[in-house]
Amino acid sequence: MQRKTLHKQYKKLGISAVRRIGFSFFAVILIGSILLSLPMSHTIHSTSSYLDHLFVATSATCVTGLVTHVQLVNIRFLDK
Repeated sequence: MQRKTLHKQYKKLGISAVRRIGFSFFAVILIGSILLSLPMSHTIHSTSSYLDHLFVATSATCVTGLVTHVQLVNIRFLDK
């Protein structure tokens, strides 16, 4: 009885570990920017564009912490 592992499935597709890591970063950044651009994530009078959300998501994923302007004013928390 042979066990199929996830590693062998990626080997079959020809996806290297470096490409998997790069794709996972891209996917997390894309999902984060989409979640930040949803109407439930920001206030009504927010001046943030999608590029601002993309920059914040990239900065949060890469652990630099840079923002384009004060985010506490524009981002609405879900518990309120």
